[in-house]
Amino acid sequence: MNDEFLTRFREPPRPEFAARLRRRLNGTALLLGGLLYGLFYPLVGVMLLLFAPFKFHGAIIWTDWLYLYPRALVFSRPWPYILTTLGALILAVGALYWDKPGKLTRWLLYIIMGSILLYPFVAAYRPAVKARAGYTLLNATQPPFLLGPTKSAQVGAEIHRCSYMLLGWDEDTLYYEEDCEGSLTTWRYTPPARRGTPAEVTPDVLTSDPATQADLAVSSQTPYKILTAAGVLTSPDGRWHTFVAQHSYGPENVLLISTAPSP
Repeated sequence: MNDEFLTRFREPPRPEFAARLRRRLNGTALLLGGLLYGLFYPLVGVMLLLFAPFKFHGAIIWTDWLYLYPRALVFSRPWPYILTTLGALILAVGALYWDKPGKLTRWLLYIIMGSILLYPFVAAYRPAVKARAGYTLLNATQPPFLLGPTKSAQVGAEIHRCSYMLLGWDEDTLYYEEDCEGSLTTWRYTPPARRGTPAEVTPDVLTSDPATQADLAVSSQTPYKILTAAGVLTSPDGRWHTFVAQHSYGPENVLLISTAPSP
């Protein structure tokens, strides 16, 4: 009996079993990739076309709640976004090269793979405000490029996970505190770096020259509010105004805007 079991175990998969497995791989790749990425681009395009000339608010609201909002919830945390994206990409590549699908399925898989690879560029994160002409805006809390879609998804799902408080300046370095769901971290940022880094030691004395919201040379990119509780501070050399801006009901950012336009 053991010999018979080992013989069956060592037998190559039956052709019909392998065919079923390939069909399921194709179906899973098309379903997962299509739901996460394939539908995203045409739906957003249709929403923009309907909203701009016709103001079809109902269609926009239903599309948002039935598709965009649940999708944004999944993508709003790094690990679910990374795992679902890698899973969709691996399934598409596996279905493409293992099954050798037909022409239509092959092109659909190519479209899904292209949509996945293009997404970090399309969903790159942008803060709620932009600089006026001639001024420079820096984001100390800018996420890494590949994780930019995660923070963009937080904007779409109106998720607010981290709060920021400005602590002050030490010469040319800004210190600020981050509170992410009860976890406190102190960060330091020296312009014009791409983002802040955790601060091992915080200086005992920090400069906190106050400014006002009227001093900020920014304009709205999406609905936002500037958190006056965090303060608006000016750097010791007078080159930067620092403030915390929040998307309406969405994430916050520690931003720096130049005090004078570039020559």
